[in-house]
Formats: sequence, C-alpha cells, structure tokens
Amino acid sequence: INAEYMGQQPAPTYSDLTHTLVQASYHIADAISGVTRVYPTHTRGAQRAYQVHLRLRYVWRGVVWGCVVLTFFEEPIWFDGRAQSWADYPVFVTDYLPRWWNLGVECLLITLLCLEIGLQCLALRARYFVLHRNRWVCVLALLLGLDVLYAYLTSARVFRSAPYLRVLLLTAHSPALGQHLWAIQHTMLQFLPLALIYTLFMAVYAWLAIVIFPYEARQDSFPNFFRSLWSLLVLGTTNTYPDVMMPMYSALI
Repeated sequence: INAEYMGQQPAPTYSDLTHTLVQASYHIADAISGVTRVYPTHTRGAQRAYQVHLRLRYVWRGVVWGCVVLTFFEEPIWFDGRAQSWADYPVFVTDYLPRWWNLGVECLLITLLCLEIGLQCLALRARYFVLHRNRWVCVLALLLGLDVLYAYLTSARVFRSAPYLRVLLLTAHSPALGQHLWAIQHTMLQFLPLALIYTLFMAVYAWLAIVIFPYEARQDSFPNFFRSLWSLLVLGTTNTYPDVMMPMYSALI
C-alpha cells in the first residue's frame, strides 16, 4: 500500500530478476552471433521442452533426411505387384520396401516430425510461427499426412506429391540450406539481363535463318521459328553440333 501511495513500483521478485537476466543473455548471444533467434518462454514446461528439442536436434535432422531417402526405396507409384513389371525399370540392384512397410516407415517419420513441431510449439508458444520456415514446416507436415491418407486409403495410384513435398520440407527445415538457396536465387537474378539479351539474340538469328536460307537447305534444322530457336540453342551449347551444321553445310555446297 505504501509503495502504491508513494507512486513507486514494487520491488521485483527473484523470478522477475531471473527472467530479466535470461532475456538479457538471449540478446547478448544474438548480438555476438549476428542472428536473431526465437527463444522459449520463461516457464518450467517451456524450458524443458526446449531442452529436449535441443538434445534431439540430430534426431530431427535424421527424420527430415529419412523422408528424402525414403523416396529412393519406395515402390514406383505405377507398380502393380507383378515381377515382370520391373523389366524396363532401372532398379540398380536396389531392394524396394513393400507397400505396408513403406507405410509404417512413412507414418513413423511423420509422427516424429509432428512431435518436433509440438515440442517447439510448447517451448515457443505463438512465437514459433514468427519464422516463415516454421510455418512452412507445419504446412508441409500437414500435406504429407494428407498425401499418405490419399495414397493408402484410395485405389488411385497415378501420382503422389510426397517426393516433392519431402524436398521442400528439407529446404524449409534446414536454415543453412535455405540461406544457400537464397544466395543462389539472388545470384541468378544478376544474370537475368544477360539471359534476356541472349534470348533476344537467338530470336533475331532464328528469324534470319528462316529468311536467308532456302527451304530445301533449312527443312531439317530451321523449318519454322521455334525449331530454329531449338537448333540455335543446340549450336550455342555445342551439344550434337554436327547434327545441325552438317545438313546445312551439305545442302549449300
């Protein structure tokens, strides 16, 4: 009552001082590393969940990589169970998992992935969804679960999105891989003007090939504009160069 009457703040408790010290240490660690991180809330349950998640960090990485590696050991979606169906398929002396074994491994990996998400949500609460990659991990985990339900509860065996979702999950789950892809993306943007100039150059010379060469000489490699673009791309990459130039040379000599 006296503190309120005098207009002063009550003295902080030991828990408040501990929380302030922990928050200060978080900011110092971010300042030293130059990276802003999301840290757990100051409760006993959140701290324990955060510690468990850190101790099992290699397990979570193995789960994500396991999802990607599983793609190379599961049966092709068109496989109907007959031995002769493998005749024209490159198996490379690889033993593929049976359908129900594949389902068990896939469900185990998705369950462990959901467990990781649950631990982080318990530790970080709403702050878990601050990072874009965490939101992407949640969305991809949900889509993987829906894809499993679609693949094993329906008779449709034409297409599965799981292999592509697993690669996206690996990209979203790994900050280092995301940074490398971000660097590649910004590097490629610097080459975009050069690519546009090269495309314009190819288009002009494809049109000139149609105008200049007689039809008898250009009917194999330059019969129309789009085929001329493809032939010039072959010449520019020096891939099967004689297949384009030798017919032209033979027709003009």
